[in-house]
Amino acid sequence: MNVEIVEFYPFTKTKDFLDGSIKIKINVPGCAINCLGIYVKKEKSSWYFRLPSRKSSHHETGKVISFPYFAFEDKMIQKAFMAQLKEKAQKYIENRISSDTLLPTNEKFRPPKKEFKKKPFKKKMYVKKPAK
Repeated sequence: MNVEIVEFYPFTKTKDFLDGSIKIKINVPGCAINCLGIYVKKEKSSWYFRLPSRKSSHHETGKVISFPYFAFEDKMIQKAFMAQLKEKAQKYIENRISSDTLLPTNEKFRPPKKEFKKKPFKKKMYVKKPAK
């Protein structure tokens, strides 16, 4: 299995803090998988990675739990995947930060939302048909 970092999408960047998401490509013999939305956070010198997941409540206890969208059945493959992801993503993001001047600074960065024109409100008139 080979992990390739395709792109880094920054949300916030300050001197000691960085967060965003990455897009990766997992090359397995016979197929390639694209995975988006892997959350990345760097605080001072610590890096955190979180695979895409969904929060829900446990049916018996009611506690909030997180379900990953995908996971490997073999725990050793999962650990090797995360180790390879962390190693390659850190290098990719650090190279991108040092060479890119368009990254956001001190503010939340989100692409501008597309504005939609509101349609004028039209009052609908309903006419009751006479009873027969």
